[in-house]
Amino acid sequence: AMDDVLGATFYELIRGHVDRVLAGEEVRYEVEREHGDGVTRFVQASYVPDRDEEGSVRGFYALLTDITSQKRAEQRAADSEARYRALVEQANDAIAIADEETGMLVEVNQRMLDLTGRRVDELVGHPQAVLHPPEEEQVYTEMFERHIRDASGLNAAVVRHADGYDIPVEISASTMLVGGRRLIQGLFRDVTTRQITEEALRSSEERYRTLAESASEQIFIVDDDLGMLYANRAAGEALGRSVNDIVGRHLAELFPPGDSASLRPKIEAIFAGGKTSVWESGFGEGVPDLWIQARLAPIHAPDGKVSAVLGIARDVTPEHHALDALRISEERFKLLVEHLPVGVCIVRKQSFLYTNPRLR
Repeated sequence: AMDDVLGATFYELIRGHVDRVLAGEEVRYEVEREHGDGVTRFVQASYVPDRDEEGSVRGFYALLTDITSQKRAEQRAADSEARYRALVEQANDAIAIADEETGMLVEVNQRMLDLTGRRVDELVGHPQAVLHPPEEEQVYTEMFERHIRDASGLNAAVVRHADGYDIPVEISASTMLVGGRRLIQGLFRDVTTRQITEEALRSSEERYRTLAESASEQIFIVDDDLGMLYANRAAGEALGRSVNDIVGRHLAELFPPGDSASLRPKIEAIFAGGKTSVWESGFGEGVPDLWIQARLAPIHAPDGKVSAVLGIARDVTPEHHALDALRISEERFKLLVEHLPVGVCIVRKQSFLYTNPRLR
């Protein structure tokens, strides 16, 4: 009996199929069963009625095929497809997949729907150029053809939103073969925020450069090798060189040996300590003929390390000359008063501030 051979439990599982074939119906089905070695196997069964000369069913022929490998391959493919779809749907970038031969969109992810403000049926089944401004259809058709020939690199483009405004994107493409069909997948990265940031940075740099170039102070930037990265117009005038002749030169090439030796440890201290310093120093052989007041400040890289030093210097030579003149004048006045034949005093609020020897 079949239940003796197959076991009562398994026979009950296929009993309905047996009843159908004994009723004269051809039956095909798949069943999952644990094999004697404990491994689950998949079997495809085909039952064909066996009829006598009068056409009555007297039994059936059974063809059993082990399709375990096929089923496991299908499951792996299904798992891979599920992972791929999950990846596509969860991607931060908008994704569009088009038929390489026809250029028709065959799939888009949710991010693409969000980016374009459109429904699936407004994109899938339409030419890939529907993603872009219609007035530039030829441009994007040619770009698509270039991607087919060479899918490497990035391409700057715009996507036209359903509301009519354009969104700047970067497109990277790759080709794939699915079921004998060649497809091209495009990843569309919205670069709106980046472009706004870059424009703000350009504007900021332009404002900084305008300020630096119009400043009367000498402004310069030095790298950790003591090479000049930047110098403004005032710095060039102070050194008697063009700005182009300053940038790229070492500190020692721009200043006399003594002055360079004086500056070097001050700049190196900023790289080492990362703190701003303010100092005043005289330059020139013997008696200084130039006095500079300078502020040195660290410029930090993203990792927090000091990558360069910003210097803002001011010529304070006139102030020093004025102080020297005042000191000389005071010394002359004192010398004159000290030798006068009459008494001289200076009184403030009933207090003597000074008396010369004659009065004393």
